[in-house]
Amino acid sequence: NQLLQSSQIRDSLTGLYNYQGLLQQVKNYYGHYVSVIAIDIKGLAGINGQYGREEGNKAIRTTADILKSCVKSGISCRLGNGEFVGVVLSHDNDKKNVYKIKNNLLERLQSIEGFNYELAVYVGCEVGEVSSREGFEHLLNSAVGQKNGNKINERKMQNGDILTEEE
Repeated sequence: NQLLQSSQIRDSLTGLYNYQGLLQQVKNYYGHYVSVIAIDIKGLAGINGQYGREEGNKAIRTTADILKSCVKSGISCRLGNGEFVGVVLSHDNDKKNVYKIKNNLLERLQSIEGFNYELAVYVGCEVGEVSSREGFEHLLNSAVGQKNGNKINERKMQNGDILTEEE
């Protein structure tokens, strides 16, 4: 029964919480400020296509392990495919802590060896006080939206597109 319950809140590939597990765990943070970091593996479909799905799974597991070590006492979650979220308690609404986590994660990814490609991620960060599931989902969506915006802007720049002032 415990194994069945664990399989309902854990990702089978990485052992991280899945979305349902994340929502269950984040209840412990209600009434507090939290830092949310959303990440997405760059070019995962290309890695799977060029090197095979097992290599893609290796990239996913490696990214998951690094995220977990960077958020230590917080919550690590795999949303799906190459998308992850880390959540940690914050002392206040200051983003210094989440940027420290972000920089640590990026440095650790850059120092990885043994891959035939660069293992890199798109990142979005947000900080706020959480008092309900809806409040947390709003904060999470903001971090994911920021990550997706960074992804779009980076792709536009790679294609030589001109960014608007808003972007």
